[in-house]
Amino acid sequence: MTAWAHRVSYIRIRGSVVVQDGFLPFPARSRFSRLAINNSTRRDGSVVVAEYIPTLAFPLDQFLINNKHQMQDIELNSLKLPPLTRQTFRGFHKLRSLALLNCEISVIEPDVFEELEVGLNVQAVTGFTPQLQTLQLISMRHPQLGPGMQELDWSFLAPVSRTVKVIKLDDNRFRNITRTSSFGFTG
Repeated sequence: MTAWAHRVSYIRIRGSVVVQDGFLPFPARSRFSRLAINNSTRRDGSVVVAEYIPTLAFPLDQFLINNKHQMQDIELNSLKLPPLTRQTFRGFHKLRSLALLNCEISVIEPDVFEELEVGLNVQAVTGFTPQLQTLQLISMRHPQLGPGMQELDWSFLAPVSRTVKVIKLDDNRFRNITRTSSFGFTG
């Protein structure tokens, strides 16, 4: 393996999507901590509606299975994602920023960030305090795939309520917003 491969900390993929089942997870890299995948950007940098409509859900947790323990910043744009469940972010103990922009997501389960809270116990072993500080769920629908997520349960924020500082929920069309657990943001 070449020396540069071990120094990679940031990967950006533009104009690419998973078009079939059967992919290999990204190889383990000791410094890889930031990922950006954008299916709607042209080479000149202008943003357009994705030229290729994603039909397969992008398997984020499986794609990063070898690196999730060190991921700090993830930005996904114009991808179809599977329902976000407790399993989705298991092992992402250092995640600071999550941006899901123009992604087709049908469901965010209330316990989606439970595994990040479990990560707080990692501090005793590693000395690192995980903190999801920025969460962006912008336009949670893909214009060519339908209306996207219709309901949002505020309870999904409970596990990260002590650390999150910025929440952006721009341009969504929720029909129903609920809260199934009692929690408050700590001050």
